Amino acid sequence: MTALLWEMIRERRAAALITFLLTLASTAAAAGGPIYHAAAAQSLRLDQIAQAPVTERVLTASQPTRADETAESRPASLPYVAHMRTVYGVQVQGIAGGGDRGTDAVLASRTGVCRALVLTAGRCAVADREAVLPDGTPELLGTRLGGVLTFSTIGSPEPVRFTVVGVYRRPDAADAYWADRVNLLGVEQPVLFATDRSLEMFGGQATVTVDLVAEPAAFADTAGLAGQIEQAQQQLTAGGYVGSTLMTDLSKRIDQGDRMLADTVTIAAVPLILICWFVLFLAVAAGVDQRREELGLAALRGTPARLRWALPFAEVAVPVLAAAVPGLFAGYALTAALVRAVLPGSTVQWDGASLRYAAFAVLGALLAGVFAQVGALRTPVLGLLRRSGGARRGRFATALEVGAGSLAAVAGYQAAAAGDAGGIGLLAPACLGLACGLLAARLLPLAAARVARAALRRGRWRTGLAGFALARVPGTGRLVVLVTVVFGLLGFAVTAYDTAGRAWDERAQVQTGAARVVKIDGASAVQLRSAVAAVDPDGQFAMAVSRYKSNQMQNILAADTARLARVANWPDTAGLAPGAVAGLLRPAEPTAIIVKAKKLVVDVTVASPDPLLSLQLRLLVISDRGLRHDLRMSGVRPGFQRVELDASLCDPEPCRLDEIQLQNMRPDQHRFDITIHAIRDGAGAVVLDAAALGDVSRWAQPPASAARPVPALRGTPEGLQISVDSTVVADMRLSAAALPGPLPIAVTGPLRSPLLTATGGMELPVQAVATLGAVPRFGPQGALLDFDVAEYVLGRGTMLSQPEVWLSADAPADAVDRLRRAGLTVTGDYTVAQRRAQISAAPRLGLWFALAVAALTVLLAAVALPALAMFERPGGDSGLSVLGEQGIRTRTLLLVSAGSRCALALAAIVAGLGSAALAWALARTVLPVFSDGDTTFTPPVLPEPGAVAGPVAAAVAVLLAGCWTAAHVVRRRREEER
Repeated sequence: MTALLWEMIRERRAAALITFLLTLASTAAAAGGPIYHAAAAQSLRLDQIAQAPVTERVLTASQPTRADETAESRPASLPYVAHMRTVYGVQVQGIAGGGDRGTDAVLASRTGVCRALVLTAGRCAVADREAVLPDGTPELLGTRLGGVLTFSTIGSPEPVRFTVVGVYRRPDAADAYWADRVNLLGVEQPVLFATDRSLEMFGGQATVTVDLVAEPAAFADTAGLAGQIEQAQQQLTAGGYVGSTLMTDLSKRIDQGDRMLADTVTIAAVPLILICWFVLFLAVAAGVDQRREELGLAALRGTPARLRWALPFAEVAVPVLAAAVPGLFAGYALTAALVRAVLPGSTVQWDGASLRYAAFAVLGALLAGVFAQVGALRTPVLGLLRRSGGARRGRFATALEVGAGSLAAVAGYQAAAAGDAGGIGLLAPACLGLACGLLAARLLPLAAARVARAALRRGRWRTGLAGFALARVPGTGRLVVLVTVVFGLLGFAVTAYDTAGRAWDERAQVQTGAARVVKIDGASAVQLRSAVAAVDPDGQFAMAVSRYKSNQMQNILAADTARLARVANWPDTAGLAPGAVAGLLRPAEPTAIIVKAKKLVVDVTVASPDPLLSLQLRLLVISDRGLRHDLRMSGVRPGFQRVELDASLCDPEPCRLDEIQLQNMRPDQHRFDITIHAIRDGAGAVVLDAAALGDVSRWAQPPASAARPVPALRGTPEGLQISVDSTVVADMRLSAAALPGPLPIAVTGPLRSPLLTATGGMELPVQAVATLGAVPRFGPQGALLDFDVAEYVLGRGTMLSQPEVWLSADAPADAVDRLRRAGLTVTGDYTVAQRRAQISAAPRLGLWFALAVAALTVLLAAVALPALAMFERPGGDSGLSVLGEQGIRTRTLLLVSAGSRCALALAAIVAGLGSAALAWALARTVLPVFSDGDTTFTPPVLPEPGAVAGPVAAAVAVLLAGCWTAAHVVRRRREEER
């Protein structure tokens, strides 16, 4: 029996080879999915770690202590977490140098600092009383390399002499070793690094730090990382440290991306495996149909049923099992090549899941081969000896086909309606493609027959012959199903990648705000605006930006609208041009009351029935550097008096009057009037006269309420009169109105609140002057203010929330360095490309794999056409070969045969693209577009025609080449038979 089996395989080696190759393809696809997923997950994890801010890669802890106690307070054992570096440090604030050249500085030690610093001269400090200084500091302090530098603290006034042994380059804020400790970067003041023992020479206050710096390998096991971090924090808390970390946020993003990637890759590989099985089924079925007479003669001669069933199954099983191991290795090799092309730097490793998936693919190939032969083996001898198959399908086959199509359509719809992105919903294109393919397979022969009859009536006999060949060739329906599913997958994959790519571009452009964003730490509006003006006085490439949070409106962006059109990435969906929006948000220049004096004199008159009434007068001013100062004088009593306020802080630099406050020191007296006549400086020059003070429109009050009434304001010839008459404590705050009327704001939806909370809790009215479709940074859910107007009305001298400087694409390469030199503390920067990579990491990797699978299915279908043509029986071209004996030229018959096959392919392609359009209409919401699952930005509904037409045209060309090759294969076999 074995010899007979090998003889059968040798005799039909072409069929065995095809079976072997198809099984190898399905096994390679099954094994390659998990391998690609592991490599892509590794690449995704490394990308997310590299793009994560420093705060998400470190655990920081600190506690105050005395510098001379650091040796005793140092914990006996520091926390240890696998793949994390534990860094111990001490910091002391003091004065470096002496005399006129002394300056505030930090003396610090840190574990492994000598390996982290980049020395530009000298060496690192390794002995007591040795220090290294940042670039430029030796000249500032009047010392040199090898010279002596003194350092003293408040707790240890006696200076300690240090030898300068090295000079280092200022550290990179993006280096996780520094654990986001801005004070160690040397931006605000020089940082001197020395040994631990050197710092123990000082008394007074010191800060001890313990930082755990995570390596990329620490996030390989995100499930166990949270427990390790918690254990380390408990150990630090027991030692008196106060710690914090955001590493768990990064772990959650890595897990989310990995789940999204796993769903996409696993589901994308399934259609390729199924198509391999289907083509294998078609090949085996065609081979069995070719040798129907052989099976009939074997049955007629009395061959036992056991052998008649076992030998055909074994003939298929041998090449299938022989392809298992090569398919596994081929999957590894092909996936490794794909990984090297699209995921450079990732490693390719075997995965136990690859073996399981490969075994599943081999089992499916065996079952496909078995089912392909069952029908022929169960056919009676008379049916096997008949040279052509039955003209009609059985009712069972028709019912099965209708049931399969209905089930596929329902499954596709249910998958599309799943709602969640990723997962089983990604099978919708394959299911709907199968349903459309079965429907097209039923309709195509009928339509081809009608076209053929019409063509013959018009004398177009070549078209008629091609139509009849298309209608009568056995197996036409199966090929239609195959091509429909293939092009359904291709159309959906290409459409998904195009729309997702445009969504990534749009969101990255909008959310970044500009070509490059520089993040600033600890800056006031005045400081930020002054630095930007110094770097870019003409407003060509830089713009000051900050964020405000007020009441229910959390996404408020304040930007220098005068530079908006030149710097910002203005959304196409905004609806208004940036210049028009700038004019609405800044209808006039903000006005300010400027003061420059050592003292201020306020003339006031208080009228009250209570002679013991006592008021406190406060003037809040903002310095030219953006610092807020409170000038106050108590003991203001009834009658006229001249109040003097110490304003020495406004002498070296001018100040802006921001607010006038009154506070009643006798809460039991609820009725009084106070008139402010004038405000003068110490030299007698008038800052505000009675007419200016009496202009009520230039003062803003908080909104009145029953719980917090406001006094009545009235302008008089004598000045501004403030009248209080309430049993409830009144809110007696008057802020200088920088603009007449409410604060103008541009919103992307209904104005959630007519009031915004300013500094000090004062709520001020706002007015929506424009409704936009989107704003930079926040897209369709945000609001926009003018930077200066927001500072005058809301910020008023406080430190900005998340200050940034936006740079245009044509900004100078050293723009960030210029901002540093202008006095800003730069903590990092990012570009549109970096933001795009961040939001698209997991979906992009999955869609690449889906495109690769779609391309392989097209190639498989193109190869399947000539492969299946090899098994066609004589006369399988619907009698075209007989027409050759009647005098029709071979070339003409070849054109008719090839034309019928191309027509079949084109019809199936149209059905496939139709199924792709249907799948996209129903299932585009199950496509994972963004790594973080954000639904604020919706991808485009329709793809760009050119982006889809190119790949589809290439696939059509490949498939038509397969049709032409199949026609040549049939002609050559017919010639060989002659």
